[in-house]
Amino acid sequence: MQIDFKLIRHRVFSRTFTLMTLAVGFAIGIATTSTHASERTVSGVRIMFGETGQRWTLIPTLLDGSVESFVALREDAPVGANITAVWYRKSTAANGETLWQSFAWSQQEQSSAIRAVKDALGLPDSSDELWGCAIAALPASTEEPFAKGLLASDPLAALVAVLEDPKPVLEMLEDAGWKAAWIDPLEGLSMASIESCSQAIVLDAYAAAVEVTMAEGIDAGLDAKSAVLAQCGILCIPGWILGAPTAWSPWACGAWGWGGWGPEMSCTKKCWYTRGTTRVRSRVVVYENWDCSLTNVTTQWQTEA
Repeated sequence: MQIDFKLIRHRVFSRTFTLMTLAVGFAIGIATTSTHASERTVSGVRIMFGETGQRWTLIPTLLDGSVESFVALREDAPVGANITAVWYRKSTAANGETLWQSFAWSQQEQSSAIRAVKDALGLPDSSDELWGCAIAALPASTEEPFAKGLLASDPLAALVAVLEDPKPVLEMLEDAGWKAAWIDPLEGLSMASIESCSQAIVLDAYAAAVEVTMAEGIDAGLDAKSAVLAQCGILCIPGWILGAPTAWSPWACGAWGWGGWGPEMSCTKKCWYTRGTTRVRSRVVVYENWDCSLTNVTTQWQTEA
């Protein structure tokens, strides 16, 4: 697979140029009618962000091709009882407004959390390999509402809820091994240089990135994300976006190799040679910076024997 060098030539002005068109498209939407049953699956696109020690990956689940939820999995080893999996599920209010609800588990086994999401959404077994990680036989215990880095049942939840800036407290609790997880930027963005950007806007932006990346590629997906973030006065959030893997190549036979001798029978002895088979697939990986420049544009390859 060739790297799309259009990504490398990406410039901020081209991102800005398309924002108005994209924003109108997302605001108006495309009305469609469907008579088939709803189809749920897992997207192959991934969003990754965070600093060393606090890296997270977002795995999107889809309903009829649109992002229905994200499962955030901690990539680094937790400290003590740190939360390692959070589920962000999209819903629609009576007035048509898009809402995101957050849930998490006290258990740290991520494969059990994935099983819980799979069972709750009724995802088919055919989507199992799309998670890219193991799925436990039994689900985690019932998920709890999760806000500002803490489970609703946490004794500190009420105190943290009223803090104007809970991030320093949550990071201190995480470092101490508390059952907590402060996930920038999924708790929303609030910086001196930008207007407040709510969690819902950030998640909507990531959902747009996933949906457009699946249809048109990473460059268009990043533009779609910028179109949503523009309402906060920013265009980009640092992090990795991983395109969906290509289809597996046909199985290919390797070189012949010595297999061994068989048992001797009636003055004869048979031998054999064998050769293995492999197949490959790839995905494009890009890192986006605050200024919307793209770095570390690479192609990852996966081989299966």
